[in-house]
Amino acid sequence: MPDILHVIRGYSRGGAATAMLGLARRAVEAGQRHAIASLVPSDPAHAETARALGVPVHDVTSPSHFATLADAFDIVLVHWWNSPEMDTFLRAPLPPIRLALWIHVGGTSAPQVVTRSLLALPDIAIGCSPVTLEAMQDTWSGTDLHMVLAGAEFDPLKAVQPQPHSGFTVGYVGTAASHKMHPNYISMSSKARLEDARFIVCGDGELEQLRAQAAETACPEAFEIRGFVDSVADVFASLDVYGYPLCHDTYAAAELNLQEAMYCGVPPVVFPHGGVRLLVDHGINGLVVENEADYALALEQLHDDPAERLRLGTNARRKAQTEFGAENTFKNMERVCQSLMARPKQSRSGLGNGIDPATGFERFMDSLGENDTIFRISAGLTPGDMEQADTAIANASPLMASRWSGGILHWASAWREDPWLAYWSGLVQEKSAPDRAHEAFCKAEQKGLNTPRLSRRIRRTTDATHTKEL
Repeated sequence: MPDILHVIRGYSRGGAATAMLGLARRAVEAGQRHAIASLVPSDPAHAETARALGVPVHDVTSPSHFATLADAFDIVLVHWWNSPEMDTFLRAPLPPIRLALWIHVGGTSAPQVVTRSLLALPDIAIGCSPVTLEAMQDTWSGTDLHMVLAGAEFDPLKAVQPQPHSGFTVGYVGTAASHKMHPNYISMSSKARLEDARFIVCGDGELEQLRAQAAETACPEAFEIRGFVDSVADVFASLDVYGYPLCHDTYAAAELNLQEAMYCGVPPVVFPHGGVRLLVDHGINGLVVENEADYALALEQLHDDPAERLRLGTNARRKAQTEFGAENTFKNMERVCQSLMARPKQSRSGLGNGIDPATGFERFMDSLGENDTIFRISAGLTPGDMEQADTAIANASPLMASRWSGGILHWASAWREDPWLAYWSGLVQEKSAPDRAHEAFCKAEQKGLNTPRLSRRIRRTTDATHTKEL
């Protein structure tokens, strides 16, 4: 494999970072040089882990710093998902490099979508899952498009064996928040008629909200909301089923935690959303269900049929061993990257061929591709009913509104001087957090936005905040 500089928004924990390090580690063991360039300060503990494996981590401080780093490598591999930090990086002029993008999202759920301007930028674009490749092919036919499944790190799981335990244990590992997890996870799990069931949730997210929902069920003690855990090996060893229902507009793609569960022989029950639908084969190595009622029935079926659990789990492990994991990622990425070496390094003017939107809200809209209509109407850039557009924004999905997954709140936090992003962040918080919405609306006004719609919402949230205080 060629020498590669990996570029990531921020090197910390997460699926993309895990897949990146698994690839880089194996390349270093094979004698190549790989390093990581983090656009925001890296997590010190994770950076030290990478360095111990022979993969240096550099926090990028300036374009010239990046240019110096990139000059020493054959290929720059950008690990992409929509974020304002990555957008800023890719919009700047890039020095002479061979550029590959590894797309780490499904690519069809806004704001995590692949756009024509994004795919026009690199020499090659690589989907991290079959679903990602489908989205790329539907969007663009100009750039070389490839698929290399982002692989989980199986080494820590090789010794995992099922542990004897009482009852029936269903596990979920991953982001436990409404922009990823099915919003009715607790209620539909509780509807499964399983007297001896225990549901374990491991991962960062809306943990207190999940605990509150569990407290309202008929059997709150069945739910164990653990939060983030350092090691998942013991968790997988204790599971009978991997219940991994995601929301309908999930940006899920390679889903490393699902790969891990299957590698450990735990049969999954999933919805056909995002990349999951092409990772699990229904009735062969897991169960794919279409609705909440069927999810509960699937849990009941596997509870009552240990032999079927064993059959599905055995097949799941076999699929994971042959198709998933970092070893397979390394072999497939080596082939793709080697093909890029025939091309010369070249400079680039950045996303959009150097036609750079000046404001944060324009860049945010540009990152949405064809999903920007309601925002353009709201900002008066496209004819339409502005009030109706504002209502649509206020009712945006948790993913579109998200604070850390490329949503409105994420972009507003990065572009603090932008009045339209402040206004839209107020809209998505008005129902759930009127006090924060009021702050956002006032900020939009302070930054120069002056519309009757904004004035009405400032008055409305003033009243709501006052009522809440009383």
